[in-house]
Amino acid sequence: MRSSRSGVIQDRELLAEREDLKVQGCPAPNRGSQSMEQGNQDGSHAGDATRERPKKSRITRTTGFLVGTGAGEGELVFAELLDRIEKKRDWSDLPGLVWRGSDGIEMNPLALIEDLDSLRIPRRDLFDNQRYATMGGLGNIVIKQGCSFDCLYCDSPHVMGRRWRMKSPEKVVEELESMERDLGIEAAFFTDAIFNIPLDHAKEVCRAIIRRGLGIKWVCSVNPAFADRELFELMREAGCTVISLGCDTASDKMLRVLRKGYTRDAILKSAMMLEEMEINYALWFLIGAPGENRETVEETVRFVKERNPFMVGFHVGVRLMPNTALFDLAVEEGLISGDDPLMEPKFYLSPDVRDWVGDYLSGVCADNPRWSVSR
Repeated sequence: MRSSRSGVIQDRELLAEREDLKVQGCPAPNRGSQSMEQGNQDGSHAGDATRERPKKSRITRTTGFLVGTGAGEGELVFAELLDRIEKKRDWSDLPGLVWRGSDGIEMNPLALIEDLDSLRIPRRDLFDNQRYATMGGLGNIVIKQGCSFDCLYCDSPHVMGRRWRMKSPEKVVEELESMERDLGIEAAFFTDAIFNIPLDHAKEVCRAIIRRGLGIKWVCSVNPAFADRELFELMREAGCTVISLGCDTASDKMLRVLRKGYTRDAILKSAMMLEEMEINYALWFLIGAPGENRETVEETVRFVKERNPFMVGFHVGVRLMPNTALFDLAVEEGLISGDDPLMEPKFYLSPDVRDWVGDYLSGVCADNPRWSVSR
């Protein structure tokens, strides 16, 4: 159950983070509505050398010490760790390593993988891919790391770094072809928080898929401020079946609060273009950020009712993550302590909507089978 106290919702069941695109067969946010975290089949993670403390929510006990699986990019480091353990060599200098020392949890500075093309294709054959699909999952694929934006709630720039690091279009196509040919995976989810930045890279990925003649279908998240008709046409031709517009709100006021960097008109332009082109799109909203009130909530609801999205999801409460402006604000308001490790998920919820918004949105979604609210 989740309980509310002083503007913070706490999830006492420690529910695993999930991708909000689950309704499309895969998650979202809460790294926002794009924080879609159902668990990547390729096991990719990212890190930034400036991270101040380890993420303590996912720690695996190994040979008498702890290895943080959320502390950075482990594709190379974890293999080296196992090699050193086997050879009884010192492992304490490995980048991104987290372990329990005599003085508590210790963490080494992180190192990012600069050349993503150097990574081998993940061993998806170790998964029961058919069961994964049957239970509503997609064959996830990472095509880039990093984020240059500064959303109020999102820790991606801190976790993955602010520079975009991308797989080449050829590498992406090689991986998709392996998923389709070798494993029979019919649908993939591009787990990047934003598929279309850089825009030229997104278009080249689409062109590479088209040239290879792949039949695999896929879904992704798009920033509406960096989209144009050519991109949507290429995505459709390349097999994209659903586009998630990562908007979080349709209120200009709340877009500014959330630091999204675009306006309601940008969302409207992309939505109208997709409807005209008959491309399915989904809208995901975070309700309850600082300053949210009845007027801003109703503004978002009116926007949705005037459009024709394929899916709509409302999430009540914005998840608090370390090293974010929202975390700092929650500390400043006395909602949490500055040393809270957030091992139990907690969510910011504006006091102006806390007592009524869940029931209101449930009513809004009641007559729309493709609309949902989570709270």
